[in-house]
Amino acid sequence: MSKARPASRAPRRARIPDGEARGAIMAATERLLAERQLHELSVTDIAEAAGTSRGIVYFYFAGKSAVLAALAETACSELVEIWRDWFDGHGPVEEAELRQNFSASVALWSEHRAIISAVVETWRLDPEVGAVWGRAMNKLIADTRARIERDRAAGHAVGAGDAGALAETLIWSTERIHYVALTGIAGSLAERPQLVEAMVQLWSRLLAP
Repeated sequence: MSKARPASRAPRRARIPDGEARGAIMAATERLLAERQLHELSVTDIAEAAGTSRGIVYFYFAGKSAVLAALAETACSELVEIWRDWFDGHGPVEEAELRQNFSASVALWSEHRAIISAVVETWRLDPEVGAVWGRAMNKLIADTRARIERDRAAGHAVGAGDAGALAETLIWSTERIHYVALTGIAGSLAERPQLVEAMVQLWSRLLAP
């Protein structure tokens, strides 16, 4: 008698390298946010755009809000690095240094405009996104305040009034201006050079003696 052949096994799916699926999910979500708002997306949409399954999305993220929060956190970390030398520096505020930093940060947010648009539009309604954005803004405010206070302690005339209030005004104004510029609400700021120069003048005027 001939021996029965063993049952054929379904081919195994190749294992996705650690981090590759997570990055694909984040990239796909950013692409989708350039076309639709967060509330219009589903986890299925994200999974299909990333070329993966809903289960893999949920393995890395609790949901679509968690993906946006991760995107925001990554972008904000890059923003802090752009400004790190300024935050750690000292001395009178120079327009040239501000212009260099804003040129880099506006380029960053222009590249990731879908993220900032989605975050600004949802963070007050979404606790997960709000927690990340709040920490990022508070970090920028604290670093700006520290620079102001350090310069004042060294005898430099930097701005007027309470350092904390001044830092909050600078950071939250910057956030809002970037949003209205990058989404096209403020048409006169839609071009990158105009946006950069507007931010330089805002900061230099508020921080100048």
